[in-house]
Amino acid sequence: MSTTESTAGDTGDLATSTSTDTPTSTSTASTGSSTAGTTGETTGETTGETSAETSGETSTETTEVMTSSTSTGEPLDETWIRGFGAPESQHPGGLGFAAGGELWVAGDVYGSIDLGAGLLAPAGSGIYLAKYAPGGETIHARSFAPAGGEPTLTQVAGLVVDGAGAVIVTGWLEGSYTLGGSELSANEVDFYVAKWDAAGEPVWGQKFGGVDWQVSAALALGPDDSVWVAGAALAPFDMGNIALQGAASTGMFVARLAADGTPLQGQWWGETGNQEIRSIAVCADDSLAIGGFFDDSLQFGAQKVHSVGDKDMFVARLDPEGAPTWIRAHGSTSVDYVPQVACDATLVFAGVGTGKLQVGELALDPAANADVVLARLDLDGNLLAAIAITGPEDQLPTGLALLPGGDSAMAFTSAGTVTLGKSQYAAQGASDLVFARHTPSGATPVQLVGVGDGAVQRGGPLAVHATGVAALAGSFAGTITWPALAPVVAEGAEDLMLVRFTPGP
Repeated sequence: MSTTESTAGDTGDLATSTSTDTPTSTSTASTGSSTAGTTGETTGETTGETSAETSGETSTETTEVMTSSTSTGEPLDETWIRGFGAPESQHPGGLGFAAGGELWVAGDVYGSIDLGAGLLAPAGSGIYLAKYAPGGETIHARSFAPAGGEPTLTQVAGLVVDGAGAVIVTGWLEGSYTLGGSELSANEVDFYVAKWDAAGEPVWGQKFGGVDWQVSAALALGPDDSVWVAGAALAPFDMGNIALQGAASTGMFVARLAADGTPLQGQWWGETGNQEIRSIAVCADDSLAIGGFFDDSLQFGAQKVHSVGDKDMFVARLDPEGAPTWIRAHGSTSVDYVPQVACDATLVFAGVGTGKLQVGELALDPAANADVVLARLDLDGNLLAAIAITGPEDQLPTGLALLPGGDSAMAFTSAGTVTLGKSQYAAQGASDLVFARHTPSGATPVQLVGVGDGAVQRGGPLAVHATGVAALAGSFAGTITWPALAPVVAEGAEDLMLVRFTPGP
């Protein structure tokens, strides 16, 4: 287990001034309440933003298609599944509900894709953004590509929807793209944060970075529709007039942007070794939960943790102002990390362990490369429960959320036969997408659903509406099914899957 010491060192002071065109659906009963849940540098390359109507007309850089679908009067508990193809490859990176039940999804794509309102054909690689009505109809779809049509590393790492229904997206940026209406050009690999209003119209776009790589990994919605962004950097960089800097080979950062995109605050952690934040979530008291990994040692406020192995997993909490309050670390002699956190009145994290490690009384001893620990802490950092999700092959969490009532919901990519308490699921292909719902202290899920056939399916982000309705994104080939819904057949090797459902026992 990693060691922790309290010191009077770094206090973590903040710098301040941040398919199918018709869904296959059925109606189910809803559970839970009825309540909702500086322009970057340019290089002179042309990345102007244009839009196309539903006729399918496209532009080189930005393609948009719209339909007349609205969500007026549609039930929040509608259940459906849709597949969208056929790109050479695509990976959903962000998913989120608007208060009215509309669903936003964003991801990266290589090749043409139809998101339900006409073909989008970005030249080279690109990213996509689409919005769906509660019944599954496409409201809006758009793609963005570099001006030169070249393959890039640009991708989507996170998405949130604010109180006005606007969508904010973050991710890696390589090359030049027009995002949120702003032309953004990376130095090497930087990160972007961009916003579109509820109708899909661009509002603003920001690029942050400098020499070497600076990348974002996750977003969370803060007070007054501000946005928290977290990630890692290979070199110091500025966000407006806020300097994020340290001496580590790779440092980790958290920053906050105002609703208009202005950087408000930010902080870097890491003076030695490598550390990365992979996930961030806002808790019920507006504090923040973060998860990731570190090696060597990491000073986090008044606490310092020391690694056991190559990389150790950590979960930590920041107060509502972004200052460190505590950190908890767990590690083996191998590589361990936390890709997913969720927070409300308690904090839940999904950690990946590749070596023998201890989390409270739980001993994780992976038989192959990657097992999962699903753990719950109170907001003071006290461990409440920890369970293991194990198998002879890799188990990789891709989405995590807390449901009304406190149960956790997790999406993961599963290979082989996975054991969850007294339940097992056997993947039908090389990997399947699996959804599991756990009570706060239960090792055996009260709901376990697998999506797979003989082909490859992979998990993606998971979103939960305040009513308890959930949505899940993933990548698939072959044929996928969801309970009580008709099968969906992929057109390509890595199509987009969206399913909307109400979790239940």
